[in-house]
Order: sequence, then structure tokens, then C-alpha cells
Amino acid sequence: MSDRPEKGPLKLSEEYFRALIENSLELIIVVDIKGTIAYVSPSIERLGGYKPDELIGKSTFDFIMPADLPRAIYDFGRAVLAKEGVILNSFRVRHKDGSERILEGVGKNLLGEPAVRGFVMNVRDVTDRKRAEEALKIAEERFFKIFISSPNAIFISTLKDGRIIDLNESAAKTFGWQRKEMVGRSADELNLWANSGDRKTMLSILQEKGTVRDLEADFRRKSGEIFKGSISVDLIEINGEKVILTTGNNITGRKRAEEELKKKFEEVGKLNNFLVDRETRVLEVKEEVNRLLKELGREPKYKA
Repeated sequence: MSDRPEKGPLKLSEEYFRALIENSLELIIVVDIKGTIAYVSPSIERLGGYKPDELIGKSTFDFIMPADLPRAIYDFGRAVLAKEGVILNSFRVRHKDGSERILEGVGKNLLGEPAVRGFVMNVRDVTDRKRAEEALKIAEERFFKIFISSPNAIFISTLKDGRIIDLNESAAKTFGWQRKEMVGRSADELNLWANSGDRKTMLSILQEKGTVRDLEADFRRKSGEIFKGSISVDLIEINGEKVILTTGNNITGRKRAEEELKKKFEEVGKLNNFLVDRETRVLEVKEEVNRLLKELGREPKYKA
């Protein structure tokens, strides 16, 4: 038999939960009714740079960034008054190195529990996630502004059946429809392609290369008018789903100008050829005059 005294169930339970708390990746904080820190788990050193002893007896509000402090005080007051339920919140706090971190967690009012007598918070660092979300939000806002204000026609449509998810005003204007008339309908239903073969070509290139650049094709307005357009197509992901992003321009005017320019170049070429031929003929006639004058014993009239 061992001389070591056996540990009772209560002692084992205490050690078990203490081990869980002290080795938890999340931060556990217990504060009193004034927000003074009564306990903080060792993970504070990893999350905040402080040792637990540096924080015991200090106010949690001393570490919250000034911009969030009024809300933190107000929310804590409400939480203390709440007898039931779990409260979710997040605040920007000051790391020991002076940097700003974003902590998010849940709190429960156990001030009335004799064994605790405090407000218990489970907290985790969500700085990287929040910054990623903010960067994504900025990118989405930037894309939306470009989407709405772009002079180019822009469509977002489903990959499966080509139904229009969204389009900008430039796209609606280009095709002569109201924006609300086009959303939810496919290009086939709206008869946007003047030649269905062009659409098949576009889909074939998209499937093979994953992108289409400057494809010229004939398109149809709501009125039935045919115009020449140039489109670029990409596959993008929105909310985890692949969709088609199409950007295009009406190039009818440009193509008309190019055709006119081509005709003018042809005219210039013909005129130039005419002038060259004429000059050649003039030289031939001058040579013939000089030859005849020589036969007559007279001086040549034209210099060689």
C-alpha cells in the first residue's frame, strides 16, 4: 500500500478544471462588480503580453482603447444587471507592447454565485480575422463603386444557366432595357446575342482558358437594333459560388470609324497610284519630245 494520501473526488475535480483553465488557448477573466480583475488565466501572456500578476487588482477599463471605452462601460453596466444569459461583445484593447488588438468573447454574470462572485469572460484574439473582414469589406465597397459608376457595361450572371444576378446602369442603357427587367433572366431569354454561335464561341473559350478577352460580336438591343460589341469575361467567386463577370462596350461607332478610315486609305492609295502613273507618263512624253527634236537637229527641250 502507498503511504501517499488518496485524493478525493472534489480535489480531483478542482485540479482537473484548473488544468483546463490554465492551459486553455482562450483567455479567461473574472472581474468584480466594478470591473476590477480578480483572476486572469495564463494565456493572457500570449494574447496581451502581460503576466497574470501584472493585471490582478487593476481595472479592465484601463486596457480598453479610448474610442471603445464609453461603450465598454455602458455594456458592462448592462451585463452586471443581467442575471441570466450569455453576453457576446468585442473591444479593441492595448497590448503590453503598445499595439492594438481586438478581443472578442462571451461573458456571464456569476456575481451571485458564492464560489465565484464575479463576472466571468471567455475571450479570444480576433485581430487577424477582423482585419481580414475589414479588408474584404473595403474591397467589396471599392468593387461596388466601380461596378455602379463604370461607363462600361458590367454583368454578373450564373455559371449554370447564365441568369443575370446583377448589372450596372451602363449595361441596362447599352441594351435599352430597364435594370429590373433584366435581373433574373438569361441572355437567351432577353435575346441579347444576335448570333447564338458567338455565345457558343465565348463559352468554349471560357471553358478552355477560364477567361475571354476582347471578343467582338453582334448584340441586340430591346428595340431589335443590332450593334457591335466587345466583351471580356472572367470567372469569379461570390459567396463561395463561381459566377460569370462580363464587361463590355458598344464599339459600333469605333468599327464604323475604322471602316471609314480603311476606305479613305484605299482612296489615298488609288490616288497615289494615279499620280505615280501620271508622272511616269509625263516623263515618257518628255523623252519622246526630246527624241523627235534630236531627229530634227534641234536642241532637246526637257532636261533628263
